[in-house]
Amino acid sequence: MSMNKMFVMLPMIYLTRKLDGEDPDVIKYCRMAYATVQVIILTGVAYVYVAANQPSKRGKTVIYVPPPKNPLQEAMADPNAEPPKQKYTRKTYEEHIRSLISALLSSTIMGVIFTAGLHWYKGMIVGMAMQAVMGPLNFFENPLVKIFIFGSTKKLGEEDMSIRVFDEKHEGELEASDEIVDKEGNVLALGKAENAAAKNRTKAITAGAQKKEVPKKMAWETVLLDLWDSGQAADASKLIKMLNKSNVNNAESENGWTALMIIAGLPKCKNMQAALKALKEAGADASAVDGDGWNALHWACHHNNIDAARSLLAPALFDGVRSGLYKAKDKENNTPEDCARTEKNTSVGAVVREAAEAFEKRK
Repeated sequence: MSMNKMFVMLPMIYLTRKLDGEDPDVIKYCRMAYATVQVIILTGVAYVYVAANQPSKRGKTVIYVPPPKNPLQEAMADPNAEPPKQKYTRKTYEEHIRSLISALLSSTIMGVIFTAGLHWYKGMIVGMAMQAVMGPLNFFENPLVKIFIFGSTKKLGEEDMSIRVFDEKHEGELEASDEIVDKEGNVLALGKAENAAAKNRTKAITAGAQKKEVPKKMAWETVLLDLWDSGQAADASKLIKMLNKSNVNNAESENGWTALMIIAGLPKCKNMQAALKALKEAGADASAVDGDGWNALHWACHHNNIDAARSLLAPALFDGVRSGLYKAKDKENNTPEDCARTEKNTSVGAVVREAAEAFEKRK
């Protein structure tokens, strides 16, 4: 429990003990306050539940999540003892988000049942009074609320990988002292190997350390993922330099992302137009799809990349209208325009719609 919450909770404990549980007015106002707060919280939980179950481009991204902190255990720990190794559980964003939303939903409902039950059968009002104040504090501290209501990183890490509401680490960030454990807390034998593989992928260890050449496929994936992780600070210069006909359609192994998809998903990318031209000249396949069935135009529409959408549809470049790129449906049966509509990206949706209508008139 944080010190800020302690400053609220301790006075609340003192004040609620002074409430007159026999006074009808006190009971009425406690009920009103508790009911109002719980309706707001339950509405927020319902919104978070729906938002958390929407598909995400980072849903399959692997993260390493530490176990929940135990304040009592930390307080009783020997300050002179050697710090224990930090343990992490390997999950995907989707797995972790859905486990947290299930926990949030069940704990909220059980809290209401427990508090209301004590009041109904035992006449207790202290719990209601406490929850009328502490309920919102606990709710606002929940990481899912920070993501989906306050927008700390509402794309689950897509825009700014430096925002870590779960205290998670990404592949390549594990230290030698970190341990990977299963759900029961048992150390996994493959922890060290997985950690080494992650470091090799993201840091691309070169001849400077052990004089070992990085495989070309690994180096290309590193460029793609580093470019994507750069977000609004992305620069396509390195990608353009390494791009050639043999790797232009090589997909990232975990999610099936290609260079064209990633460029289409980065509307603020520096040298984007040069990259799109280079990709076209190298033979980039605009109709290729990732693990979710998205082609490059789906990416452009989802991320509101108007320039990329125009290039993908333009006859002089990828000619996505003639090839039917705008009509392609993903695994959720959504077209690129559907993605734009879902994200309320009206401008890029209009670009796709106008290009499709003009093509249909020419037929």
